[in-house]
Amino acid sequence: AELSISAHGKNGPMVDSPENHTTDANDLVKSLVFGGLDGIITTFAIVAAVAGAGMSTNTIIVMGTANLIADGISMGLGDYISSKAEFDASMTEYNREKWKLENYPEGEYREMIELYEGSGLNSEDAKTL
Repeated sequence: AELSISAHGKNGPMVDSPENHTTDANDLVKSLVFGGLDGIITTFAIVAAVAGAGMSTNTIIVMGTANLIADGISMGLGDYISSKAEFDASMTEYNREKWKLENYPEGEYREMIELYEGSGLNSEDAKTL
């Protein structure tokens, strides 16, 4: 409890708290778990199939290792490409909204008011925001 109080202050979070809740490691967790599970399952399937076919131990090891390498490359490229596509889509939307705000601010303000009202705010509060 004392460590939490020292990090956040007695009266709630400190504005300039040194605590960092986002790190590069957080972004990798999903990819590592998904890729690891996929790699384990497909490698097991390959090894089981080759072993079931009665092939030699060396063949089983080579096939399992080749599958691990191929899975790692495939999952890495897939994650990179999907992350880049998601970022590109977000930037396209950001640039579109930025252009609309610069070229037609009245419409954008009206749109924001409608969104706030749709979320349950009354008209006066929506206009204030």
